[in-house]
Amino acid sequence: MLKKIIIKSQHKIAVFISLEQGLLNNINQIQESYWDKTIQAWILPDNTRVISKLKEIFPSSISDMENNNENKNNKVFLYETKSKLIIQLSKNIRDISFIKSLKYYSWDNRNKYWIVSKNEENAIKIRNYFGERLREGKRGEDENTLKSQQKILQIHEHIKGRIKLIFKYDSDLKSLVKGFPYSSWDYKNKWWTTVRSEYVLNELRSFCDKHGWKFQYIETEKTHVQKRIGPEDVLNYRKCPKEYIESLKLKRYSDNTIKIYISMFEEFINYHNSKEINEIGEKEILSFMRYLVGERRVSRSYQNQSINAIKYYYERVLGSPRKFYFVERPKKEKTLPVVLSKEEVSLLIP
Repeated sequence: MLKKIIIKSQHKIAVFISLEQGLLNNINQIQESYWDKTIQAWILPDNTRVISKLKEIFPSSISDMENNNENKNNKVFLYETKSKLIIQLSKNIRDISFIKSLKYYSWDNRNKYWIVSKNEENAIKIRNYFGERLREGKRGEDENTLKSQQKILQIHEHIKGRIKLIFKYDSDLKSLVKGFPYSSWDYKNKWWTTVRSEYVLNELRSFCDKHGWKFQYIETEKTHVQKRIGPEDVLNYRKCPKEYIESLKLKRYSDNTIKIYISMFEEFINYHNSKEINEIGEKEILSFMRYLVGERRVSRSYQNQSINAIKYYYERVLGSPRKFYFVERPKKEKTLPVVLSKEEVSLLIP
């Protein structure tokens, strides 16, 4: 009896024969043949040269082997959509190796079928390889069904120079992302972050095209930033008190510092334009600081200068007790440098 088997991922033919000297001599003449004690059979390479030789030795057995190889369990069902070919078949290393040789394939673990890009080259290869095993399946699948089952890679703009990647676990995609420069896994949020560069984006697009993933790039929504309060925004816009300006000059502050303090103090007193300047207290000062941070989105240095300008009036001009005003700001995230790809570096080297 002859049977096709797989040993250590290699396709072989097992020959189960009686100990007849004539048959043993014929088997021994075939190159790379050997006796396997475990399965009690002669093991031969599975190729056209060996099959041709076996046809001479076992004409009836070779026919049975080929028929058994195409039994009901090995039927292959092919479904077509507008842009995809869906292949359903029993698990077989030889068949899986063939499917992986096609252009743009992916495995749908949920529905247990292979998805292949629909093109003439793939269609011809599939028909030639499976031959009589191929069966037309029901045409119940449509493009919308596939899209609902399609894996998605979401790329979100993160901090400057970096992007975050959100996707269902996939070992191949994980390996690709880990290979990018300065990639890191966020255990708390369950996403990857990496540098934003054309090289990285092109590699991710190529992966999605090859494996049938949907590529989604999501830009950060631009947050509206409140503009600075000016004379045109407030009825009866209040100018900086003269005693404030005279005190700054007597203290010999530079012209630039005086200009900045006047501008910032005017912004403050017109934010609370319904109150007399001397009636504004700590509660209002903290409220203004939160406005600068939350709505104006000012820098840390601007916030600190504004606090100093306000403190100067109440502590130096009015002589109030010194106080410390603090509004916690979000932690400033570090931006990693953009790293050139190997291809980009090679272009710089003469």
